[in-house]
Amino acid sequence: IVQNIVVPAAGIGTLWSGGEDDLKAGPVFGAYTSYEEEPLPIPVRPAKETSEVEAAPVLILPPPISKEVPVIIPQSEETPAAVPPLEPAPVLPEAAGTISPVVSEEAITAPPAELIQLPSFEIPPAGDGSLLLFGPSQISVGDVINVAISGQELNGLFSAPLFVTYDQNLFDLLSVAEGDFLSREGKTTVFSTNPIPGKGELMIGYKQGVGGSGVSGDGTLFTVTFRAKAPGTAAFSVDRLNLRNAAGQRLKIVATPLAVEVK
Repeated sequence: IVQNIVVPAAGIGTLWSGGEDDLKAGPVFGAYTSYEEEPLPIPVRPAKETSEVEAAPVLILPPPISKEVPVIIPQSEETPAAVPPLEPAPVLPEAAGTISPVVSEEAITAPPAELIQLPSFEIPPAGDGSLLLFGPSQISVGDVINVAISGQELNGLFSAPLFVTYDQNLFDLLSVAEGDFLSREGKTTVFSTNPIPGKGELMIGYKQGVGGSGVSGDGTLFTVTFRAKAPGTAAFSVDRLNLRNAAGQRLKIVATPLAVEVK
């Protein structure tokens, strides 16, 4: 669809243009006007005089800023006061006559001391000795067995009351004989026995008489004789020991039983 195009007149189709000092009018749609435009004058900047030499610009720098910029921290009422730095401890001069220790190179590189091997020795048993029961370990039915109650390393034994226990189903008690341990050096002794029927126990009293001071060492206190009457295995032992020295002090004695097999 083609519409009629209205072309404005030459006087209307102009507008003002140019600078503030050089205003001029020109057509808006030059292609639709029939008049010829006058060439616009080209503004020419006046030349400067050759005598005038343009001075080079001078750069003015601001004053240098100090590297040490103080920092001000406002302190409140609750801020504690600054603590002064600690002063190093004074170095005291060495006292007159003081000699600094000098370690020789030989002491540092010296070989370790030679170890000395001490000879071994036996440690004595603790306590006041022991009681051992000696006798055969195997017998037959009908055989007679002697069980010796002996002391080893006894310390000042003065009295030795005790009980001997045995299995009355396998053995019959025949007799009891006093040993010679407490009667050494001719000292008198008091010896007594008391079998307890039905329990397999024999109570023995044994001590030194008047003037006795106790005996130390090894030896037999007494011997008990039994007869085997049935097969089996049983043990002979001593208990309720009350061994004491001449001062009445109780001795610490360890007792070892004897096991016997009857065939």
